[in-house]
Amino acid sequence: MNIAVSRRQFLVGAGAGMAGTTLGALGFGDVESAYAQAIRPYKLARTTETRNTCTYCSVACGIIMYSKGDLSKGDKAEIIHIEGDPDHPTNRGTLCPKGAALLDFVRSGTRLKYPMVRKPGSDSSNAYPGIRCWIA
Repeated sequence: MNIAVSRRQFLVGAGAGMAGTTLGALGFGDVESAYAQAIRPYKLARTTETRNTCTYCSVACGIIMYSKGDLSKGDKAEIIHIEGDPDHPTNRGTLCPKGAALLDFVRSGTRLKYPMVRKPGSDSSNAYPGIRCWIA
């Protein structure tokens, strides 16, 4: 099956494809953002929104944490989603790769949840079993 295409037809088709791609890249094709806006309310329904600051570096980017669990009923709140704060002047909704991985940091099994205190003159091996190294 051979399709005969003249040089003029080829250039017209290539120009139309380039124009469509350019319009989409300039933001006139809002299909993706409309789709994301339609999904977001369902994903974050019945969650509590908390604004905070990223703890990784000294830039102090703003983050929004979404948690499920009603604290007034005695439930334990569980963070289900973390994203950049679009109203924060430092990062304007964007996060670095470390900030984007904050949810994994929060859910890590090796994360310290309580401060460790070593009393002066105590034996560090008996203070916290399983911890072999102390930095004085």
